[in-house]
Amino acid sequence: MTDKCLECHILRLKDGKPVFGLKEIKPDSYRQCPSGTQILNGKGYYLIGEINVGESNLIREHFEYLRVHNIKYTLLEIHSPGGSLFAAWRIKGLIDEFESESGTVETRVRGFAASAGAILFAAGTKGFRVANAQSEIMFHELYSVKFLDISTPSDKEDESRVLRHLQNTISSWLATRGKLSKDELDQKMRKQEFWITGKESYELGFADKLIGK
Repeated sequence: MTDKCLECHILRLKDGKPVFGLKEIKPDSYRQCPSGTQILNGKGYYLIGEINVGESNLIREHFEYLRVHNIKYTLLEIHSPGGSLFAAWRIKGLIDEFESESGTVETRVRGFAASAGAILFAAGTKGFRVANAQSEIMFHELYSVKFLDISTPSDKEDESRVLRHLQNTISSWLATRGKLSKDELDQKMRKQEFWITGKESYELGFADKLIGK
């Protein structure tokens, strides 16, 4: 027997006699680290760029990898121009699930987090949303883009109802993540982009801590 034998096997007593057996491990405990995932000082790290379905899949794999290795803390750094609202809500749901399992998700913005990126910044675990004072965060009303659109007034009315529903969902949720009410948020975003610095995001309650402070 050599020391290497104990890398895969364990020595047990059976009927008072020593026997070798394979170590019991989770089937995927040694699977490859997902693309984008890093483990730094025992904590997870992932940099979020453009937000789309592919990115949400990678973040799902990120959280699954953390679970396999019993890592309860991860930092999601957001440097994003935004992207798909529905992909952002999916990632927010993954964050909620991780938190429900006693995990902590720190969101951090050093450069900028716009549109769907700003939603994800606000979605971090309260008390662990960190911003650079000079970073930029932007919220805005939803918009739709169609090329050579041909539609009826009824089509436009239906589209307007859907967009208003989605906008109300965003504003109502954001009102629970900071100090501004839904009405205040709607007013600041109406027909314009609502830009704030990291310092201002801290003052308005969307960030919990400033880097270096």
